[in-house]
Amino acid sequence: MRNVDRCAAKIPKKNLHKVEVDRFGATVTNMPTGEKEHQSLVDMETINKLIARIGQEGVDELLAILFDDLPQYLVGLHEAVKKGDRKTLHTISHILKSSCGALGLTALSSQCKSLSEVNAKMPLVEAEYRVTSIEDIYIQTAAFLRRNCVGKRAGESK
Repeated sequence: MRNVDRCAAKIPKKNLHKVEVDRFGATVTNMPTGEKEHQSLVDMETINKLIARIGQEGVDELLAILFDDLPQYLVGLHEAVKKGDRKTLHTISHILKSSCGALGLTALSSQCKSLSEVNAKMPLVEAEYRVTSIEDIYIQTAAFLRRNCVGKRAGESK
């Protein structure tokens, strides 16, 4: 079993769309596929600059690493919400915000930033809602990148 399969299996299923696991962590089976619906998910200019700097294979590898690790982070976020551990919520969401932002995954970065700003006065139900939003955007982003052949070779056996 691949690492991404093990990680994706740990994500609580109650809040997710119907999915199948693939090299990005999820194949969305009930998401819209229109280009306009996903324009805000990624900053293709940032991705293209990365491709120019490190090549397509480098970008593919970075995306594969992120999408292999993201399910583990989502599990950590869910556990932190259950425990009321705001420090862990902040730490994990800040890591994801920075990583996603650097790779041009703007919607994920924005949602993670929103979660990282959870403070002592914010109800944990709001944090839980934001974690669920991050999961949904993760699934949409993976589907968008796959359809647009970004990360095409990511996760393939060599």
